[in-house]
Amino acid sequence: MNHLEVLTIGSAMERSSVASSGIVRELLTRYNYEEWKTLMKSYLRGENLWDVVESASTLTPIDAQRDAKALHIIQLSCGPDILDQIKHFETAKVAWNRLAALYGSEFKAQPHIRHGTYYVF
Repeated sequence: MNHLEVLTIGSAMERSSVASSGIVRELLTRYNYEEWKTLMKSYLRGENLWDVVESASTLTPIDAQRDAKALHIIQLSCGPDILDQIKHFETAKVAWNRLAALYGSEFKAQPHIRHGTYYVF
């Protein structure tokens, strides 16, 4: 096993452990945003971090640290393709708002595996 394979396996294990640790049931994908959003907001509220997502005020070093922690939690709960969309953002609020803009639509096309077509729910 080469170094790249070890990094890939470690990354996959870390991501699956986030989902199984109780933060979210499954990593954010293009199709589960509404459920993910509800669970993530509850988790961040429970960790006393939701206010930094709402306000993005980092006036104090403690607020900046809390924002970094909230951003890290959000990033870890995203699947690889979703993470690529937000990994360059520096605040939890900006990342959260980007995810809402990308995936927050009430109606998303869902792939129907059996027939290879898409349905809007």
